[in-house]
Amino acid sequence: MSRYIICVSLILLVCLGYLMWKGNRESVGFEKIVLGTTEAQVLKLLGSPDYREQENIPYDRYTSVPCTPPCKTRLWWENDLLPGVGAHSVKLDINKLVISKYRWVSP
Repeated sequence: MSRYIICVSLILLVCLGYLMWKGNRESVGFEKIVLGTTEAQVLKLLGSPDYREQENIPYDRYTSVPCTPPCKTRLWWENDLLPGVGAHSVKLDINKLVISKYRWVSP
């Protein structure tokens, strides 16, 4: 029984460490994004988004305001440790260039 507890504890520690590393990577990468950054550069900094919001269809987990022109796509990265509590979003125009970014935090 104690080996089982040790194995489960190690697995949980590894998972928690990974989630903390990923969250830190997203926060550091998010700070490097400026207006005009390309979608490819954003993906290199943050990895694949958790959700891709298309124009006029809001991702209502965090907002009721849709991505409207000049926004063509809004990319979302959710907090893996506390889903639904926090996220980062990046708005892209038709040329796939950053036109704004936002850090979402639930009250």
